[in-house]
Amino acid sequence: NGDFGTPGESNSDMEPCIQNGDVNGDNNLDVSDLVMIVGFIMETVDFSDQQFCIADGNSDSMVDILDIVLFVDAILT
Repeated sequence: NGDFGTPGESNSDMEPCIQNGDVNGDNNLDVSDLVMIVGFIMETVDFSDQQFCIADGNSDSMVDILDIVLFVDAILT
């Protein structure tokens, strides 16, 4: 899922990714972000490479229920 560049070439043109779950870019992690992430997991929502990176909260190169759990915990605490 995504173009990770050509080996040996810089990816400096890619915007840095903060894996905070804010996939809709409104500077808040909330239920609307979770709905989008669930939609991605269910294959009803497409993500850009940047959104995929943001949604991968545990940095395992997958967006799955483990990321949802991390973000729910962040919302509730």
